[in-house]
Amino acid sequence: MTQLHFRFIVIPEVNEEPDINVLRRYVERWGLVVQTIKRVQLEKTKQTQCPEILEYIIDIRAQNQSVISNKNKVHVYKDLISKWCRTTRTIYSERLLLQLSDNECFIRKRVSCHPNLKLQNISFGVQARLGEYISYATIGENSTATFIHDLKELEIVTELLNEEVVDNDIDIRFIETRCILKILYTHIRNVIVSIDEEFFEVYLDLMHPPLFFKENRENRIFRNRGLRFRSIRKESRTLPFGVDRLVIGKSSIVRLKFHYVDAFYEILSCLRYRTDKIPIHFIKMFVTSRLPPSVPPSNFGHFGCTYMWTAIVNRTFLILEQAADIKSSLNKLVSYSLQSKNCLEKVLTTLLFLIDTGGFLNYWNVIDKLFAYHVSMQKDGSFKDICVPEKCRLIRRAIVTPTRVMLFPPDLMCENRILRNFDSEFFLRVTFRDDDFTQMNFRMYDESVFETVVTRPVNSGIPIGDRHYQLLAWSSSQLKEHGVSMYAKDSKGITAHDIRRWTEINPRTTMNIPKCLARIGQCFSQTEDTLQIPLNNAYVRFERDIEGGFDPSSGTPYVFSDGIGRISEKLIQKVRKTFRHNRECCALQIRYSGCKGMLVLDPTLRGADIVFRESMRKFDCRGQSHTKLEIVKKSGPIPLRLNRPLVAILHDLGVNPRVFLRLQEVMLQNLIDMLLDEEKAANYLNFRTPFSIFKFKELTASGICLTQEPFFRTLLLSLHRYYIGL
Repeated sequence: MTQLHFRFIVIPEVNEEPDINVLRRYVERWGLVVQTIKRVQLEKTKQTQCPEILEYIIDIRAQNQSVISNKNKVHVYKDLISKWCRTTRTIYSERLLLQLSDNECFIRKRVSCHPNLKLQNISFGVQARLGEYISYATIGENSTATFIHDLKELEIVTELLNEEVVDNDIDIRFIETRCILKILYTHIRNVIVSIDEEFFEVYLDLMHPPLFFKENRENRIFRNRGLRFRSIRKESRTLPFGVDRLVIGKSSIVRLKFHYVDAFYEILSCLRYRTDKIPIHFIKMFVTSRLPPSVPPSNFGHFGCTYMWTAIVNRTFLILEQAADIKSSLNKLVSYSLQSKNCLEKVLTTLLFLIDTGGFLNYWNVIDKLFAYHVSMQKDGSFKDICVPEKCRLIRRAIVTPTRVMLFPPDLMCENRILRNFDSEFFLRVTFRDDDFTQMNFRMYDESVFETVVTRPVNSGIPIGDRHYQLLAWSSSQLKEHGVSMYAKDSKGITAHDIRRWTEINPRTTMNIPKCLARIGQCFSQTEDTLQIPLNNAYVRFERDIEGGFDPSSGTPYVFSDGIGRISEKLIQKVRKTFRHNRECCALQIRYSGCKGMLVLDPTLRGADIVFRESMRKFDCRGQSHTKLEIVKKSGPIPLRLNRPLVAILHDLGVNPRVFLRLQEVMLQNLIDMLLDEEKAANYLNFRTPFSIFKFKELTASGICLTQEPFFRTLLLSLHRYYIGL
C-alpha cells in the first residue's frame, strides 16, 4: 500500500469546530484508508490567554490500495489533485483547501526556465472565501508568461505597444515596445491552483503588487555581413497599464489562466522549490467579476481607530468583501469604539499584521474574538498599553508607492527639537518607495511614477480621516531614505506652515530653497535635550575660525577649526548629570539655536561656558525654545584596531615596519594556539564572542574539551577564518 500525506484547510463558522469523523468519511470516499487525522497545533502566541487566531489545518495520513515506489508517488498525488479539483465539496458551509507540502508530492527535476506559456488572461482580485475568487480587472488576453526559475522571477508580456522598422544603407533596425508585468518569487505568500481538462489556473497571493514595465528592444541586421545583433533591452518602470492602479494595489491575489499543458505539475514543482518550499494549495475555484467595493465613510470618534481602519482598507479589498453587509459591520466597529477605543485600536493593529501575513482567515470573526479578549483583559486590570520610554515619542508612519498609500502603526522615535515643542500625535513620517519597498531613481523610472508617488503627496498632502497632513520638512537622514515629515492641523490650530515659521528661518535670507529646507531639517535631528543656556555673552561667545595656509586649487585658506567649538569643564559636568549614564566624556556632537557641530572640553576656558566658531552658525535663531543644548552623540571608548590606516599613520611617524610584522606573527600564533590549547581557547572565546550564557573557563575546568567538542570547535574555526580573512 502507498503512504500519502496531505492537509486540509478550512475556515469554520464562529464558535464551530469541524467534526473530524465527517472529514474522515469524506476522505474514505476517494478509496483511501485513513491512518491518522488530527488538527495541526501551530506555534502558540506569547500571551497564553490570547484567543487562537490561526487557520484551521487538518493533517491526514492515508494509504492507497495500490503499491507504488517512491519515485512514482508523484503520479498518485497528481491523480489526487485531479479528483479533488473536480469534486471539491462544501462541508459545514465552507469549502476545503487541499495542501501539499512534502517533497515526495512534487517532481524533483531542476529546470531553469519554462518559456512562452500561452496565457488566456490575467486577473486581479481577492479570495473572500475559500474557493471563491472575486475579479476586479482582467488584462493581457493572449499574453505569454515565462517562469525564469533560476532568477526566481515570473515575466509576463501582455501586449506589443509599438513596432517600428528603420531601414538605411548600413542596417535594418526593428524596434519593439512591449508591456511587461513581473512577479518575484520572493513576493509570493501562497500558491493556489485550480485545474480542469481545459484550463490550468494559478492564483498567486502576493506580499507586494506586481511590477509593471515598458521595454524597448532593438534588433539590427547588417546588410554587408548579414549579421543579426540584438541590443541590450531597456526597461523603465511605469504605472499599471490597462487597469486602475488602486485595484492593483488592493488586489492581493493575481490569477493566471493558462490553457492546459502536460508540464503544469513540473512548473508547480519548480516554482515551489524556488519559493523556499512553500505549500501548494488546490481547490476548484469559482470566479465572479464585479467592480471594486467602495468604502463608506466612518467616524469612530477616535483618530487611532480611524487611522488603523484606513490602513486596513488601503491594504486590501478583502476585509470589505468578507463582510455580509459592510454598513452594519462598520456600525458594529463604531459601537466597539464607543465601548473601548483603546481596545479597538489594538484589535485593528493586530488585524493589520494578520492581513500582511496572508493567512486564510475570516477577519470579521477575528475582530470579534480579539475585542472580547481585550475587553476582558481591561476589566481585570491586565490590559497593557504601549510603554513609551523617556525622551521618546510614538510617531505614525506611511509609505507611498505607485499603487497605494500604506499606513503603519506608530513607531518609537527619539525626540528632536520639533517633537519637544509640538504635539507628536499630529506628525506623520512619510517614505516614498516602489511597490516592493525598494528605493526609486530617475534612471529606471518613468516620469509619471514620480508624479504619482512624490509630487502629488508633497503638493497636495495626505488625507486620513478628518485630518489632512501637509509637508513640513525633512532631516538629512530622511532625505537619504527618500522620506519627509508631515503635520496635520492640531488641536491648537497649529499647521506645518506655523512650525516652519517657528524655526525662525527666513527663506528670503537663505541662499536657495534646498539650503533653506536643510536648515529647517537641522531641527529634526534626533537629540537629547539637556540644559537651558541663555544666548548672551555671559554664557555663549562666538569666535572666528582658525585659518592658515591656502588651498592651491581654490586659493582659499585652510580652516582647522571647521565645526569644532569649546565647552568649559564646569558646564560639561552639569550636562553629564542630565545623561542616563553618568559617563565621562570630553566631546559632544550638539545642536544649539542655529548652530551645529562639535564641542570639545577646554579646561582653560574662561569668560564663557561655550565658544562657538563662525563655521558652526548655520542660521540666526534666538527664541527661548531654541536655546537648550541638545546632544546628538557623546564621546566614549571604542575598541582600537591596528588596521591599515593606523599602520600607515604609525609608519609615517617613524615606527619600524618590523614592529608590525612581529605583531602580525604574534596574532597568527595566538590564532593557532587557540585551536590546540584549552586555556587559550577559553580566553579567546570569552574575549571574542558575546555569549554571556557560556562560562568557558568553568566548562574547561569541568572536563569539556573546547578544542574537540563539535559546537565549540566550530566556534573556534569560525573565529579563525574571520580573523585570518579567508
